[in-house]
Amino acid sequence: KRKSDDLSAWHYLGLALEQKGDLGSARKAHEKAARLGDDLLERQLTQSPSSKELPRSLLVIKSQLIEAAESAEKYVALGSKLSSSKRAEWDLRINSLRGFAELAGDHGLEIVSGKEVTTKARVLSKPEPTYTSKARGNQVTGTVILRCIFRAIGKDFGIRAVAVLPDGLTESAIQAARKIRFIPATKDGHPVSMWMELQYNFNLF
Repeated sequence: KRKSDDLSAWHYLGLALEQKGDLGSARKAHEKAARLGDDLLERQLTQSPSSKELPRSLLVIKSQLIEAAESAEKYVALGSKLSSSKRAEWDLRINSLRGFAELAGDHGLEIVSGKEVTTKARVLSKPEPTYTSKARGNQVTGTVILRCIFRAIGKDFGIRAVAVLPDGLTESAIQAARKIRFIPATKDGHPVSMWMELQYNFNLF
C-alpha cells in the first residue's frame, strides 16, 4: 500500500500468496508485477541516451525484468480460462521481458542506427499478419508501428510497439515480425545489430 509501484514487492507477494494457497490473489499480484515490468522497460528504452548505451542502461533493471517475466509466467499458469488472444498477449509480454533482460549488460553487443551502418539490414521475407476476427467484426483499421532490434546473429531480438491497434492486431503484427527473415546490417565489414521500424497496415477493403 505504501509503494504500489514496487515491482519486486508485488512479485514476492504473488509468490507468498501462491504458497498460502490463495491463487486468485496471487494471480492478481503477479499481473500487477508483470505490467509494472512492462512499464519499467518502456521508460528505460525511452530514456536510454543512445543505442550503444542500451545494454548498460538495461543492466540497472535486469533483476526486475526477470521478476516481471516470472510473474507473467505465473499469471498465465494460474489462469486456466485465458482466451487465445489474451494468451498471445501475455506470451509476447514474457518474450519481450526475457529478451531485453538477456540483452542487459552485454557490453560486447553494439546496437546502431541506420545512419551508422555500412549496409542496412536487408529483409528477405516479411510475412503478413493475420486480421483477427474480432478486429474485423469491430471494423478496426489503421497501422501498427514496431521498433525492432535486428540482431547481428540473424534474428530479431527485442520488439516494442510504438503505435498500437486493439482486438489483437498489435499482437498479430508482433507475431508476424518475429517470423521475418533478413540479412544483418554491417559496419566496417562486420555484422552488427540495428534498430529498424516496421509498419503493418490493417485495412478491411
